[in-house]
Amino acid sequence: MYYADPSPSTAQIKWPPQVPDDNKRFTKVLETIKSRHNPTVTTVAQGVLEWKRVQGKRKHRPRYPGLAGRFYMSRIGIRFLIGQ
Repeated sequence: MYYADPSPSTAQIKWPPQVPDDNKRFTKVLETIKSRHNPTVTTVAQGVLEWKRVQGKRKHRPRYPGLAGRFYMSRIGIRFLIGQ
């Protein structure tokens, strides 16, 4: 309950010396992941546009909306968690 209870008693905790270093390294990993995946949405959108162009005037219902919805919701959730 250290995170849920911001009382003065938690400020007195003596963390092991490696904890601040671990926190900094973990934060750096999350920042790297976030910046590496920034262009993903643009790349996927370009791929969908190219696929549509190649398909031409075919009048069939595409199968990708469900997949795209799950993909984007997953990305939103992951980026939200990383942002926290």
